[in-house]
Amino acid sequence: MRNPFSAILPRRSEQRGLTLMELLVVMAILSVLVALLLPTVKNLRESARRSECAHNLKQIASALFSYASDHDGMLPPVSTSWPPPGQEYTWGKAIWEYAGYSSTAFQFRVFDLCQLPQAKGKNIFRCPSMKFAVKNPRANEINSNRFSYGLNSGPLTMAADLPWSARWTTPIRLSLATYATRTVMVSEVSFALGDWSGYNEYWGLISHGGGANFLFYDGHVEWMALSAMPTSASDTFWSGK
Repeated sequence: MRNPFSAILPRRSEQRGLTLMELLVVMAILSVLVALLLPTVKNLRESARRSECAHNLKQIASALFSYASDHDGMLPPVSTSWPPPGQEYTWGKAIWEYAGYSSTAFQFRVFDLCQLPQAKGKNIFRCPSMKFAVKNPRANEINSNRFSYGLNSGPLTMAADLPWSARWTTPIRLSLATYATRTVMVSEVSFALGDWSGYNEYWGLISHGGGANFLFYDGHVEWMALSAMPTSASDTFWSGK
């Protein structure tokens, strides 16, 4: 029986592969498409990391407020000793169990507050963009301990004439942030201190597309571009006043 499609199908002798020129054209087109898609994929990944970081900060807010509820409206100090002899002295450790982790889970360089190469596991104290972050151009360095978040004690510093080290070893009363919606509680820094000096002079991070996430004293989280971040210690953003 005659094949009804024989009239439109090429004979085997007439079939041929792509020429070298055609292959080069196809490869060039594919290269252009990949080049166009890569920035989109990169932006999507960063958007996901930024969202995860914001979620971390919201959970940290919940833990900090729970801690304050049990401590007469006081947040923990940045550290119980200054400079901190170890991360177990810092505010993150103080709210560790309020964040839902067991006391036995806290092990230096394993289930801890830092993102050192030896660290394993995952917790809310680690921003997923930390390994891509660059330092605030005004800051000195990215701290080798590689924290992701620091607590802002600025409202305490502005409220009392404290000795230098006491600024960071004294518990912080929530009510000191008079303008809670405009005052940072936790900033993205590579050390435990997230106040004006911690962010602008020492360890501030630019973690998310030219900016960083900030947790405010009213509990909301906001992304801000570097150009919009106040640089004065007396600004409400840092001082609460």
